[in-house]
Amino acid sequence: MRELTRFDPVLDSQKVFRKILHCMSCPGTIAPLSTAGLFPPSSAAAAVALTLLDGEVSYAVPPGQDWGLIVRAAALVGCRAVPPEEADFVFLPGEVCWPGLGQIRRGSLLYPEKGATLVLSVGSLFLGPKEGEIELTLQGPGVKGRAVLGVTGLAESNLHGLKELNGEYPFGVDAILVSSDGRIACLPRSVSLSWKRLSEENEARGAEQFGLCAD
Repeated sequence: MRELTRFDPVLDSQKVFRKILHCMSCPGTIAPLSTAGLFPPSSAAAAVALTLLDGEVSYAVPPGQDWGLIVRAAALVGCRAVPPEEADFVFLPGEVCWPGLGQIRRGSLLYPEKGATLVLSVGSLFLGPKEGEIELTLQGPGVKGRAVLGVTGLAESNLHGLKELNGEYPFGVDAILVSSDGRIACLPRSVSLSWKRLSEENEARGAEQFGLCAD
């Protein structure tokens, strides 16, 4: 719990929220959450949870996933747990192929903003072409031309699911990627998303070693 108690619910939440808002407004931007030493990089996803969750919203962690720090963060702010298809915020390890992704909320015609926010824990984030598992290309509002974002620790099946969820704008899901070294990037529902794999052999070996879904 020490990682959570070091988080100031007012000052730290404001700092994290501003960075999330900036990354959501400028897709493809990467922002560090832990540069000031406010919390360990490993608890960056919990910092996002402490910032976005409260007693007025709900969250979900898919069954079988060990996200104890997220659960404790939600308990601290009085956020209730619900089934993933009902949740305002869904937390998921990015490398896990979760078949329930297509069932999370996309909003309605009258209230498209009621779509869920997906928080994906990934390995690393970097700008531009570089050796990594996934190279994302983003186009749309907030992007000058196109933005290229490198990601490791993110299953391609989750990108397929996200693209399908966001196929009928303004319906859709906003996504926040949180890396293991404490950085974030955002994929709002308004952007067009394409990708390619840069290290298929490494991904296949990782899937075999850890029993992950093959894409």
